[in-house]
Amino acid sequence: MKKLWVMALGTAFLLQTASLYAADIKFEGDFRVRGIYADNLDANDDVNDQQAFADGRFRLRTSATAGITSGVVVLDFTSSFSDPRQTGAGGAADCTATGCTTGNYRFGSANLGGSYNIVGVREAYLKLDLNMLKLAFGRKPFKLGHSLILDDTMDAIAGKFMVGGFEVMLVNGKLLDTNSTVATTGGLTGSDTDVYIAKTGFTHGDMHNIGLFVTYLKDRGPSFLPATALGGAGTNDSTDLWTLGVTADGKFGPINLGAEVDFLTGSADTTGAGSTSVDLKGRNVLVGA
Repeated sequence: MKKLWVMALGTAFLLQTASLYAADIKFEGDFRVRGIYADNLDANDDVNDQQAFADGRFRLRTSATAGITSGVVVLDFTSSFSDPRQTGAGGAADCTATGCTTGNYRFGSANLGGSYNIVGVREAYLKLDLNMLKLAFGRKPFKLGHSLILDDTMDAIAGKFMVGGFEVMLVNGKLLDTNSTVATTGGLTGSDTDVYIAKTGFTHGDMHNIGLFVTYLKDRGPSFLPATALGGAGTNDSTDLWTLGVTADGKFGPINLGAEVDFLTGSADTTGAGSTSVDLKGRNVLVGA
């Protein structure tokens, strides 16, 4: 969180120092309210895990542009009458003991109005528009294909440019940074998890488009797959995972069709006594209308 706030403040400072341009500042936002009811999700009748609660989220987007430089900060303000971070005696889904605020209280009863509130930085990044090349630095959203592989925010350096009629995007993303702290799942300082992305696509008007992307995930510690999940007795592990994805979308009269095929391959290794190596292979196939 501290790192993201520093990034956001740095973006604002860079925009203020662009004295040759007048900054254009815009504010956007949306508000969402949900009601949720869940009961017996674990199919265990002996556990009282009924929950009925409501939550609300306000998302504020601030963008400032000065010349070729833009800064974007998106804040999430979330409140709920159920705190998923609290657990009962029987685990996260067990509300028989203290800790689970379910929102089922009546007026005048104890814990009425019990809720939690969170303010988080969802996005904070700087954009540079160099005409032939567009660069972005910071935490921003990324989506590959139909969201089977990636549809989330991450800290990254990204560049977009045109090659003929194809738009090319190159990304160096950071999924886990342990340079200043030890990973919560184990591993040593510096056992980062990075993802590298190359993506291109071709669009024929608004009717058809074809996309191709390649990703390489490099996990230098046990953050992606813990060593115990590999069946060995090693004390640490590293993972290399490649993904090749092909997507296609088209409009055929009133029908919109979309398809995606992903091929995944790689390996996961443990080190130390009882070390082992496991091949990773997978495939995704999606066809929808």
